[in-house]
This record gives sequence, structure tokens and C-alpha cells, in this order.
Amino acid sequence: MSWSSKNMFYSLAACLILVFGIWAISPSPPETQRRDAEYGLAASNAAESVDWQVWSPAGLGEEWTPSTVTFGERADVPETLRMGWITPEQEYIESRQAENPTQAWVDEVVLPGMEAQEPVSIDGPNGTSDWELSTGFDDNDVPVSALVLEPSGDQSATTIVAGTASIPEMLTYIEALKTP
Repeated sequence: MSWSSKNMFYSLAACLILVFGIWAISPSPPETQRRDAEYGLAASNAAESVDWQVWSPAGLGEEWTPSTVTFGERADVPETLRMGWITPEQEYIESRQAENPTQAWVDEVVLPGMEAQEPVSIDGPNGTSDWELSTGFDDNDVPVSALVLEPSGDQSATTIVAGTASIPEMLTYIEALKTP
């Protein structure tokens, strides 16, 4: 009699009520919480590993959110520092630095089909330099821009700042670049 289907149903119902009760009182955050990327540590480690000046932003403010940071091989270029940020306007901006980059490395950021514009003179970490500006659209028809600084003076690495961010936000980012 104690092995009846009716008792098994009551047991299952009791277990489900208990599980639902535990789930109902468990705290859940109102939104997904994401941990910011540790860009300062990655930039410092990269600076110790390479012979060129590594640049990372300093003093951008709390409305700028670091989203990704990597240091390693990218498009057959062994030492690439890549940092991604979400801007105050909720757009994406990415910077990459590497010495002797391949065309495939450049094409990952400066998309084929982007149109070259007039160079832009920007106060960056090595003083005022002319950055090559390209604009275009990505595969989803979203406007993108890329600013490229070829090696010059003390800097032997190529630097690219690109993304969906506006040109003024890109200028703010470049002006915040410093050697860690």
C-alpha cells in the first residue's frame, strides 16, 4: 500500500514545492553583472614582453567601460595588444598595437572597402602625429571608422584605433593613451 502511485505523486509534488520555494527566495540581480577587463595589468605585462612602446588609456572616466583585453598572436602577428572599450555613447572602440603587422592583421580592423579620408592630426602619446583615417560600413551596414598610426620616431609599432564610436570619442581615446 505504501508503494502506490498516489504516494509517489505526493512525494514528487512535495519535492517540486520545496525546489520552487528555494528558487523563489534565492536572490537574483536585476541585470547581468559583468566584470571589467583588467586592461592595466595586461598592458603592463605586454610592456615587459616587447621592445616597443605599449600604450593604454589613462583617465578616461567611469563612463568608459573596458570590455576586452588580449595580448598574444593575432593574424600571424605574435605580439599583439588588443583592447576593447564601450564608450559613453554605448559604442565600441578597439585599439591594437603590434610591430611589423601583416596585411591580414590590418584587414581585421581596417576592413577592405573602407575609404581613406584626409589624415587627422592628433595629440597622442608621442606628441602630435598624423593618423590615417578610413571610414566605411561593416557587414551589418553599421558605420565604422579606423585611425592608423604607422611607426615613427620612438614608436616602432603600428597602432590602430577603430570601431563604431564617433570620431570625437576616438580622439578622446587616443589623447588618453599613455605608456604604462
